Amino acid sequence: MRYYCVIFLLCLAIVPAASARTWVVNPAGTGDAPNIQAGIDSAAAADTVLLADGTYTGPGNRDIDFGGKAVTLRSQAGDPNLCVIDCQGSSADPHRGFLFETGETPSSRIEYVTVTGGYMNNGGGMACYYSSPTITGCIFEGDSASLAAL
Repeated sequence: MRYYCVIFLLCLAIVPAASARTWVVNPAGTGDAPNIQAGIDSAAAADTVLLADGTYTGPGNRDIDFGGKAVTLRSQAGDPNLCVIDCQGSSADPHRGFLFETGETPSSRIEYVTVTGGYMNNGGGMACYYSSPTITGCIFEGDSASLAAL
C-alpha cells in the first residue's frame, strides 16, 4: 500500500499543474501579441490579456470578438482613463469596440478600459447577442449607434 502511495505522490510532483497565462499587449504593437484581437485569439480559457497604458487604434484593436472564450481583458493600471480603445469609426468606415455573439458567459470579462469612437448601426461601443460577458469599471463615451444592441 505504501508503495502505491509513493508512486502516486511522485506522479503528482512530475505532472505540472495547469495555470493561466497573461498575454501582454502594448499600443505600439509590441508584447506577447501585436494587437488586442491577436492576444484574445492566442489566449486559452482562464487566461488574461493585459493592456499596457495607452491608446489602441487600427485593425486588431477594434471590432474585437472574444469568439466564445472565457478570458479576461483588462488594463494594466486598472484605470480606464489610462487605457483607451479608439475605434475611429465613422459613417463611411464603421467600427465598434466589441462584438459578443458566440455565447460568451460571465467568464468573458472586460475590465477598466475606455471605448470611444465606435460608430455602427447597432452597438457602437459594444454589441451583445445571446451572450452575457462581465463588464467592470469600463467607460463607453463618444460612441454612436442608430439602433440599440441588446
